[in-house]
Amino acid sequence: MGTTLHFINHASVIIEYNDGQNQQMVMTDPWFQQPAFGSWLPNPPTAFHPALLASLSYDHPNFSFLISHGHDDHFDDQWLKLFNKDIRIFTANYDAPSVRNRLKALGFHNVVEVTPELSVHDLFRIRCFINTDVSNDDSLYMITTPDSCIVHANDLWYPLKDEAVSIIKEEIATVPEGRSVYMSQSNSASGYPMTYPQIEDRSQILMEKVTKMTTQGLRNAKTVDAKYFLGYAGYSSIFVKGKEEYLDKAIFPSPHWMRSHYQELIDELGVEMLDMLPGDRFDFSEVQQNLWSKYSQDASIKNCTIDYYKQYDIINQCDTYHLTESLDKEEMVEKLEGFLTGFDQFVQRYLERKEFEKTIVGKVFTIEVEDMDITRSVKIGEGLVETDDFNKKMRVTPEVMTAILNKQILFENTSTGYEANFFREPLETYNRDFIVYLTMYSYVYKKSKDRATSTV
Repeated sequence: MGTTLHFINHASVIIEYNDGQNQQMVMTDPWFQQPAFGSWLPNPPTAFHPALLASLSYDHPNFSFLISHGHDDHFDDQWLKLFNKDIRIFTANYDAPSVRNRLKALGFHNVVEVTPELSVHDLFRIRCFINTDVSNDDSLYMITTPDSCIVHANDLWYPLKDEAVSIIKEEIATVPEGRSVYMSQSNSASGYPMTYPQIEDRSQILMEKVTKMTTQGLRNAKTVDAKYFLGYAGYSSIFVKGKEEYLDKAIFPSPHWMRSHYQELIDELGVEMLDMLPGDRFDFSEVQQNLWSKYSQDASIKNCTIDYYKQYDIINQCDTYHLTESLDKEEMVEKLEGFLTGFDQFVQRYLERKEFEKTIVGKVFTIEVEDMDITRSVKIGEGLVETDDFNKKMRVTPEVMTAILNKQILFENTSTGYEANFFREPLETYNRDFIVYLTMYSYVYKKSKDRATSTV
């Protein structure tokens, strides 16, 4: 009796409370096998069939969803269509209405916005914390049941702000000692460094990146006095045609892998890492493991999942396996110039409203379309320019670029989805500002009516 944490897959868990008389559950961030960013598929797959989980929304009166943010590995439209449209769905009170609008377009009408203030929903208390220094469109959540507190940090592995630390610590102190879990991203969520051909030691840098994320998540758990840590939001494989090395070199961040690399820090911090894979559950007394968690090795789980996606042709849903059309050169140039001009105008308008990543002004972004002798550049604040110099350059296939310009896919699929190669000058400068703004702009561009417009 009490709270049980069920690990579904990736960033999806079910927090269930049952004291024999009262029951409530909330499921976070659904993702079955709709390719995220055009190339990601969950690995391991969801531990329970989507139809069985969807049935809970019809027969359990206190079943709810929590959608942390709008990325497809946290928000599977196809799976959500199976669920009862009357259920309550929680999400943060973001300035941009994209998550809310997307849910309403799917038919959900009971969308509840969560804020940092205390918000009581039946047996659960839910708060969110948006760190605008990192992202305007992602949030950390705190879910408090009558006997436990669970932090659902999603992709926000960064150091917590003092205000959030204070509130989370106070909330954890309200539940019985030892009944708190901090869940945090434990793997890379972008194409860097694997899609950067300039970088020779990509595997080493990937390891350093994952170490930075995971160790910070562990430190955050310690900072807020959480008893347990669950590394999640990192279980996926990348399917890009002709780039099988993305499958081979990807890290599988299982508890066994994390212990083998971070046990010294875990011991130092005194945070207990939960030994859970998708399908396992934790009732604050012990982890109850499924058969595969007990007996299967990491490599077997990872490889059998990849074989499953190939055997059932699911990889053919990924962008680079089915995109075949390409614009002719003249139309490609026209639409590409419109895309880049619109991007420059979007950034300038955004900066008039908010001081966010102002470093982008004056920088040059270049797109090079492979095999078509097409290269176009934009200098933020000035528009299209002719130059061989750049701060960041993307080299992309005609098929992928065509799909972006024709609004079939998002620009984010090239970076987070590994569907293009990137270059930067100087090599040591990440230029995160470009990726952040291009990601925001690509959502606006994809929704605009005129595909070639420069006034998006």
